[in-house]
Amino acid sequence: MFSISTIIPTEINNVIIHEDLKSKLADNTSRSTMVPTLDGGTVLISNGVSESDRVMSLVARVTQDQSKKLWWIFNNQNLVLISCSEGVFLAHIKSIRTNSGELKMSIYIKGKEN
Repeated sequence: MFSISTIIPTEINNVIIHEDLKSKLADNTSRSTMVPTLDGGTVLISNGVSESDRVMSLVARVTQDQSKKLWWIFNNQNLVLISCSEGVFLAHIKSIRTNSGELKMSIYIKGKEN
């Protein structure tokens, strides 16, 4: 189950979706840089991993009512709260696409909530 909530209560406050197995909620990358050196080697600089490097890709079947609510949130809210199996996150919806009841959404994570 995947919940998207507005931070400030509004006319649309929460949408609950059952994500598809195609969703990617745990994708993350490390903050690292690889620089080639003149002798043919490389220098690898690792600055760790942060929740803010995470991008979630959500795929789900949605009703027309859910779709309308999600579009309203996308157009009117800069930050949202995401609650899912991975935890609770402060996030930004980067992109949203709905077609014949199928939702595809990309979400940037700002940070994990305690």
